[in-house]
Amino acid sequence: MTEWLPEFERRFRSVAAPHGRFVTGHSSGGWSSLWVQVSHPDVFGGVWSTAPDPIDFRDFSRIDVYRRGENAYRDPAGHRRPIARKGESEVRLWLDDFDHMETVLGPGGQMQSFEAVFSPRGDHGAPRPLWSRTTGEIDPVTARAWEAYDINLVLERNWPTLGPKLRGKLHIHMGEIDTFLPRRGDETGRRDTAAPGERRRRRAAPRQRSRFANDDRTPRPPPPRDGGNVPPQRTLKEGSMIPVAT
Repeated sequence: MTEWLPEFERRFRSVAAPHGRFVTGHSSGGWSSLWVQVSHPDVFGGVWSTAPDPIDFRDFSRIDVYRRGENAYRDPAGHRRPIARKGESEVRLWLDDFDHMETVLGPGGQMQSFEAVFSPRGDHGAPRPLWSRTTGEIDPVTARAWEAYDINLVLERNWPTLGPKLRGKLHIHMGEIDTFLPRRGDETGRRDTAAPGERRRRRAAPRQRSRFANDDRTPRPPPPRDGGNVPPQRTLKEGSMIPVAT
């Protein structure tokens, strides 16, 4: 905010005022754009966040990271936690399997990206894991550090100050049958941060996905105009389509 934004407004014709600055993003970008608006309420005039990553860590992929004895891999009843689904109920991925796969692949996975942003540094300089990759047990020290980036918690604790500055600026859009399952905190956020006479604009699109599912309904690119073959495609996490070399 102190370096990039002034340089952008110096180089390009823009309205250097909150009513001329708006932010948007999807998925992790949805979380980031919402965080930028909440943490800089006087700089931007509004945010349109679509399918953001968890904004309430009491429901982080259905895990309450602050609850004593919480486990990332198993719910309180001892059942495995799903992280992705097809349609409304069919489990496509379990959190423990997904997390173990990322551990084998090394740094840079989805779960590790959260720790890179929210966690303090550990003894060896790497981000502290929120949970044990062996047992799934939540580390309460790391969980407390995550409070600083828990958007809903930040809003709850600072609403008397932030509320008037954010009035009419927060807009969240998400599908009710998102492929991944970290979204219920968005509904918690809408309920808990709504002060009398004020609420966020949040739209849950009935029976719609927020991400592209890797199934027959995945959007396909149009055929090339020259009649050639469409190059092989793969679906990215955010649903973007890019060619894959053969």
